[in-house]
Amino acid sequence: ELLKKDGRVIAKDLAESFDMSIDSIRRDLSIMEKDGLLKRTHGGAIELARVRNLAAEPSKRYRDSSLDEEVIAKVAASYIQEGDSVFIGGASIHYAMLKYLPETSFTVITNTLEIASKLREY
Repeated sequence: ELLKKDGRVIAKDLAESFDMSIDSIRRDLSIMEKDGLLKRTHGGAIELARVRNLAAEPSKRYRDSSLDEEVIAKVAASYIQEGDSVFIGGASIHYAMLKYLPETSFTVITNTLEIASKLREY
């Protein structure tokens, strides 16, 4: 129930709340992970719904960027100058940055087909 409510749990907090050893909590979390109920993280666990699906369809991964991502993407793109070489990865913030790229000559290096495909439009 805590996992559903908060989306994540911390093993140390669970041990204190339930007056159990941290080792028992870790074992229980590992069993729950094997049963497909959660995903273990360093120091705790998160609900499976919060696990990012890296194999997600690009249109879903890159559909909506947050306002923070938009601001950061715009600022990052403003640092690109003519002749620069820039690595643009596959994160959603990198995809958001594409619309702010300057209209100058620079080199882009990427490891993401979706980014490379989108760059062909520029």
